[in-house]
Amino acid sequence: MSQQTTVSSKGQVVIPKDVRDRLKLVPGTALDIIESGGGMFLKIASGSQKRSFAECDAAVRQAIQYKGPRFTDEQEKQAIADMFKKSPQFDD
Repeated sequence: MSQQTTVSSKGQVVIPKDVRDRLKLVPGTALDIIESGGGMFLKIASGSQKRSFAECDAAVRQAIQYKGPRFTDEQEKQAIADMFKKSPQFDD
């Protein structure tokens, strides 16, 4: 799909809303600019896509196919603390 936009006097480019929505671009999303053959491509920078906690939680649940109840914040904190205690790489 191809769309057109214009460079402003400040060098800014507006990405059309329908494209931002499809790609889930939010303010603060980093983009890599790749020059190629007299043109350029914009690519979402690795690790820059921001998601809400609920989206991350849903993705993890889907990945591990967890269908049980949601853990409390205290249970999550305790599980993380226990994980660090058991990992030799985090020993003091």
